[in-house]
Amino acid sequence: MQLAYVAGNAAPVVTAIRLKCELNRLVVKQEEVGKPGEFNNLSDDEVRARREALAAIVKASEDAKLRGTAGAKT
Repeated sequence: MQLAYVAGNAAPVVTAIRLKCELNRLVVKQEEVGKPGEFNNLSDDEVRARREALAAIVKASEDAKLRGTAGAKT
């Protein structure tokens, strides 16, 4: 990376930094899920409840990875 920087070629430097950020989970990729209008029939409370449930699943998964028990059956 330093060689590319010294040589004045920014593209490899940018790529290396981006990849390093992705490896360290500093980059969040956002994507939409569902078909257009799929959630129109849900109330605000129902949408909020689904978001909270998904957040709890993500947190449990991250906690399991930190403990080294990801994917382990209990």
